[in-house]
Amino acid sequence: MSRSRCDLLFLVAVLVLTLALAVFVVQSFETTLTGPGDQAIWSYLGFYFHEHVSWTPFPSLDFRNDVTFYPYGVSHVFQSWSVEREMWQAFFFHIFGHGPWLQIYFVLSTAGTAVLAYFLLGRDHPRLLAAVLSLALAFANFYPLAKCFGHFSVTCWHWTTLSILTDSVLVRRLSLGKPWSAPLLLLRAALLVLALGQDLGYVAGPALTSFCVTVAWLLVLSLVRARSLWPWSRESCRRFASSLRASARSRRWTCLLLIVVLSVAAFLYVPVVLQIRSEVEIFDMEGLPRGVFWANPARLLLPIFPVLNPTYFRRELTQFFADQPEGSYAASPGWFFLFIGLTGLVVGRRRMAIAVPFLALFALYLSFHPDHFPLLRVLPWHHFSRVTGRFTAMYPTILVVCSLLVTGSFLASLRGRRFVLIALLLLGLEMLSAYAETLIKPKDPYVPDREFLALMGEIEKSPGEALLEWPFCIAGGNGVATDVLGLYYTRLGSVFTYRQFHGKKVLGEYFGRLHPDQVRPFIEAGWPALFLPDDADPRRATRQRRDFTPGEWAFLEDFYRDHDFAGILLYTDLLPESTVEEFHRRFGSVVAEARAPGPGRMEFLRR
Repeated sequence: MSRSRCDLLFLVAVLVLTLALAVFVVQSFETTLTGPGDQAIWSYLGFYFHEHVSWTPFPSLDFRNDVTFYPYGVSHVFQSWSVEREMWQAFFFHIFGHGPWLQIYFVLSTAGTAVLAYFLLGRDHPRLLAAVLSLALAFANFYPLAKCFGHFSVTCWHWTTLSILTDSVLVRRLSLGKPWSAPLLLLRAALLVLALGQDLGYVAGPALTSFCVTVAWLLVLSLVRARSLWPWSRESCRRFASSLRASARSRRWTCLLLIVVLSVAAFLYVPVVLQIRSEVEIFDMEGLPRGVFWANPARLLLPIFPVLNPTYFRRELTQFFADQPEGSYAASPGWFFLFIGLTGLVVGRRRMAIAVPFLALFALYLSFHPDHFPLLRVLPWHHFSRVTGRFTAMYPTILVVCSLLVTGSFLASLRGRRFVLIALLLLGLEMLSAYAETLIKPKDPYVPDREFLALMGEIEKSPGEALLEWPFCIAGGNGVATDVLGLYYTRLGSVFTYRQFHGKKVLGEYFGRLHPDQVRPFIEAGWPALFLPDDADPRRATRQRRDFTPGEWAFLEDFYRDHDFAGILLYTDLLPESTVEEFHRRFGSVVAEARAPGPGRMEFLRR
């Protein structure tokens, strides 16, 4: 098949699969993501970024304010920031307001991964092979696809996937004695900076780790090949520089484009990333609970077949592996990737030097246990990593790199054709199973109705800078404060994101992690005494078990009177009827009401 025909067929396949992904997996492009659970957080972060970013002289974000945790204030640094995603949302929000910007970003990320990986791999490998592997990396990497849209921060791996693939090209060319080009090195530099725009721990982290491990291995290879402690003679450096200049001249427009991309990404992402790191270092998190989720590496052996699928028998599998996985396919990339990776290592064992840094990378992440073997935390970008399953999304890329050790002569042989047939059968079977069992199930996204938007509109136009929600919810993914201020977390964990509709300051917020100092003002003020759940477990609590005492009502009234509130938003399904009636008597009648998944019925009492 000619190269141009293969390119065309590949692009058609990407288009068809992307449309299918949008229709059957994403399903809804009606409006911004909201509703119960974590899926509401990601659009809110884009709103927060738009509200608090400054662009001069460099991009910076106001992390410390009282728009939540009102009136005491808090640092918002412990959210799952992804600078690229937030800037994408802020741009469209500024022009068009609320919209399906996250859904579009996810679809473009998946399609972009396939296209860019194809043209990167296609330069050193047969186009047909590059096409199959690129499509698999984008549309058969089930862990991040299944995270759409609950944990959106780990669904988009485009720059990290390309970073690892580019590292493999660098190692491959050095191992085989082929020259590096100026565009290749500029691409690696650009990807290194672009990766900083993704989730800094779980997505950008592996890209940075891959770069460090690759550079170390390239140094070792150079020393071994030169048999010298200093392999770079003046003559070899001159030849290398001459080769780079020649490749830059022959592809000057490509180099110029990559320099522009590198410069723009550095300007946009690096200042905010450095600011996040500086803000995080203020808090000493040692000795605090982490909220650990560990996926047993033995889950690698699980197939993704009908019935024989990690999503079946979840409780039995968790008991068998004695772990705490997070997500349907935690540590389970599937047999297709495992089969092609192992075949590549066996067939291409004579070129094992190409795979060494990626096997080391694989071993490093598989061996990570947040409590018992936290070696990965030596790396600064993984200091707060607590969920090992979230690294599953990079395992297919590493296994694809290993599969590329096979030679063209092997693929043309009878054994090679059998290998291709088995691999394609596994890929088709696993895609059929994963999509049918998990990915295309109805998501029933929450689309704010007329009553909800009317309620938010009434709050927005009411005088006052803040909104008193009762009950409110303050919770940390590491467990801090959840048992005293987030006792209705299951129902109220995401209601702070309603700020993107009404714009008022609120008391509550969920963070991936919290420090006790951040919630101390609430504790010292006495707020825990007002939370009277019918069950002490935040996952089971459904409502307050009794009305307030006169002293508790006085506390609430004094707080309400002393601060600039626009009114009170009551979550009445969580309150005794007598409490609701007393709120009406003390604070006024209902101006607007609505229902929403999670909190249930809501009433707004304007001040």
